Amino acid sequence: MKRKPSIVVNNILFMIVPLFCLLQALKEELISELIIVTAFKKKGHAKGYPVGKKKKFDKTWGQFPQAKVDFIETKVVLEQELVQPTRWDYIKEHYPNFDLYIDDHPLSIEKTSKIIPNSSYVLPKFACNNYLEAPNIYHLETSATDLKKGDFAIAVLEMKNNQLKKKLKFLQIQERNS
Repeated sequence: MKRKPSIVVNNILFMIVPLFCLLQALKEELISELIIVTAFKKKGHAKGYPVGKKKKFDKTWGQFPQAKVDFIETKVVLEQELVQPTRWDYIKEHYPNFDLYIDDHPLSIEKTSKIIPNSSYVLPKFACNNYLEAPNIYHLETSATDLKKGDFAIAVLEMKNNQLKKKLKFLQIQERNS
């Protein structure tokens, strides 16, 4: 049996990637794990993570058992002019075996693809991203999405219904064979 892919997604890209396709793949259980990595600065977040982002995740992608959100607490290191930890270092440390990485920041794609060269990468098809070319880097046309919270709930119900149908069919076959 072929292993289902795991996907790491930068939260910012949700506005431009074809979300319907990602939602459909989750519903049809074609994705084993969807990891949404999103950064925040701890200042102003009493719980240690951005409560608003967590609520939004829980109402949408969080309804799927194979989806999780990972909040990265960041700080700016002025000498290096970089946010620490960098997304590529964080992904290398925590998710080195992903199949697909979706991000709208070309530097994140560039650095991560050098560290983890055997995975696939997707970023928006913007002129500023054209310099990134490799057989495993894909430039995706962007568009607005009209997904609503209810679309997630319906997709989860359809997925659970399909799971129950599979279990029922399995039990019927077992019953016939006994």
